[in-house]
Amino acid sequence: VQILLKLWKNGFSLDDGELRTYTDPTNAEFLESIGKGEIPVELQKLVHGNQVSLDMEDHRSEEYLKHKLKFKAFSGDGQKLGR
Repeated sequence: VQILLKLWKNGFSLDDGELRTYTDPTNAEFLESIGKGEIPVELQKLVHGNQVSLDMEDHRSEEYLKHKLKFKAFSGDGQKLGR
């Protein structure tokens, strides 16, 4: 299982998920485990014993901004209904 950890000025995120603050005790535990080279318990439960590949991106000079969903217009074929 591949997971992307992004470190931000105001917290961190996993796989473009929500911001998790550094001050939350659960999040501090998570980062402490990573700092020790261990897989956090949360990720162990998530991957059910599979191998974990954790990539990290350093964005600590940037504030986390919530990603906006990009609108994608319907690109399929249309069909007329009725006779």
